[in-house]
Amino acid sequence: MNDKDDQLTEHIVDIRERLGQGEYDSEAAVSNGVVKRLLEAVGWPRYDQQVVRPEFQIETRKVDFALCDPPGKPRVLLEVKAVGSADQKGEDQLFQYCYRKGVKLAVLTDGNTWKLYYPYGDGEYSDRLFRDLDIINGDVTSIADTLQWFLAIDAVKSGVAFERCEEAYAECVSRRKAAEAFSSVWDTILREPDEELVELFRRRVEKSTGVHPEQDAVFEFLGKQAGRIPTERPVPPRGIRQPERYEEPSSPFYTLNGVTTRCKTGKEVFVGVFREFAKRDLNFCERYASTQKTGGRRLEIARRAKDLYPPGTKLSTTDASELSGGWWLATHLNNDSKKTRIQRACDVAGIKYGHDLIVSLSK
Repeated sequence: MNDKDDQLTEHIVDIRERLGQGEYDSEAAVSNGVVKRLLEAVGWPRYDQQVVRPEFQIETRKVDFALCDPPGKPRVLLEVKAVGSADQKGEDQLFQYCYRKGVKLAVLTDGNTWKLYYPYGDGEYSDRLFRDLDIINGDVTSIADTLQWFLAIDAVKSGVAFERCEEAYAECVSRRKAAEAFSSVWDTILREPDEELVELFRRRVEKSTGVHPEQDAVFEFLGKQAGRIPTERPVPPRGIRQPERYEEPSSPFYTLNGVTTRCKTGKEVFVGVFREFAKRDLNFCERYASTQKTGGRRLEIARRAKDLYPPGTKLSTTDASELSGGWWLATHLNNDSKKTRIQRACDVAGIKYGHDLIVSLSK
């Protein structure tokens, strides 16, 4: 983290405290005390009104701020509201401005919430929201990363910010489509449970209670969760005896948001999870690295493979795996250590371990 990142983080922490104290009690206070301050922290010259243009005229209306490049040409529009007032009316105003000026990034903020939109997406205005920051309750590092990623002056001037907006919007669309299918898919699974699901459920009940439940009882229970008891269920072919107890999967695996990846070893599971997180979030590795408390011990993740292990060992060539963005992950660990680090990675990535991510490290 460089000095600019440190300064931005300090601004966010201070603003969070002032918001909590109710210091920003008007739209003007939010504009001057929060918006201009954070824009300056990501490189915008707040006192150059041809670049950070207040009350930018669009036909008969005005938008609170336009970030311009070249001077006078709006690239990003920001609509500012009093704390607690960033509502649908503010969205309507903001999108009308964007359409008239061909702007690809719109921001609606009340000081605490910062809503970033890709105006040229599909659907309702809310469907085009790709980032929703909460200054008071959100992770400070994540907030700072997001402001830098999409609003930093260099990113806007180069056009990279708008490419990132479109990519982030596309990711949101994909996640939303998947989420919309969750209920129907889950209902189908419960109505027509396969043998693997039933046996997994039986094993979990046995682990919790010491009792291995009857298969019929599990089918009945799952059917009730879908609103009715299934009238049909898989019947084993004649002559094949069903196992009385669940057998562990034949290979390690991880299941992330419903998608299961089978692996040959626990190491592949460990590396696979970290690569998934790093691929989904460009700042994941840096945030995870900041959680390391080495205390003189070796690093868990580093920019160079050789920094992961003591000098003079060959482990950096045999037990280091590359992640996105030039980061390296140490893999010379037992399964308990792998599990601990995966759980911390989930915390960093905002993933619920055991729910959004399920792992099995051993055969």
